[in-house]
Amino acid sequence: MKPLGYLFQRLLLVKNRREWNYGGWGDQISSAYRRYVLDLNPIPGMHQEDDLACLASLLAYRSLLPMAEECRKPIFHLTAADGAVGCHAEAVYRAKKDFSEICKKLCKELHLDC
Repeated sequence: MKPLGYLFQRLLLVKNRREWNYGGWGDQISSAYRRYVLDLNPIPGMHQEDDLACLASLLAYRSLLPMAEECRKPIFHLTAADGAVGCHAEAVYRAKKDFSEICKKLCKELHLDC
């Protein structure tokens, strides 16, 4: 079994700019992943945004989770009829884009034609 990478959630959105390092946790996860999963030495000064093992940094999508659970569908399939309007609709679009990018990376790593 070979790990393909890791996902980091709890990314903040500040003035429409993604903050990669949530209180320093991103860099710590990067180092821990290299040390404990890949059995490699951490690279001093490596930041998560430079870590090729980080497949994606996802928003928490907090307000969408209960909505998706109630509708019994993934957050990226929510519609206005489900209550995803305004900023929720933007978050649904962002989630769809983020998960699509993850799928593309996984297909590439697995040498699949997706």
